[in-house]
Amino acid sequence: MTSSSADSPVGPPPTDIHAVLAEVLPSVLPGAVIDTEAGEILVPLGADRARVSTRSLQTACRGVPASTWPEIARQWLAEIRAQVDSAIATGPSRDISRLRAQAVPKGPEAPPGLSSP
Repeated sequence: MTSSSADSPVGPPPTDIHAVLAEVLPSVLPGAVIDTEAGEILVPLGADRARVSTRSLQTACRGVPASTWPEIARQWLAEIRAQVDSAIATGPSRDISRLRAQAVPKGPEAPPGLSSP
């Protein structure tokens, strides 16, 4: 029995999604780069860079033919670009209600006692 990306509970393999992103990223989000090890794209945001996880893109591609992934990736990147453009247009914000913290342990050296639901 062979396993396909549609059978995976977390979506297609990240390397496949990252390959698709590498093809469409320059035309949709110039200056953004892929951090394949972290499973994120780094998007220029003024003088800083925003980190965006590719997990939601993997979820969106779950169970659909790989031939549709480039269009799904373009739409996903367009949404990110709209959010980035909006953030740049509104300038720095002191509104802490817009912030979101997420604890993400890295590897086996994660601090003891760190857990998430």
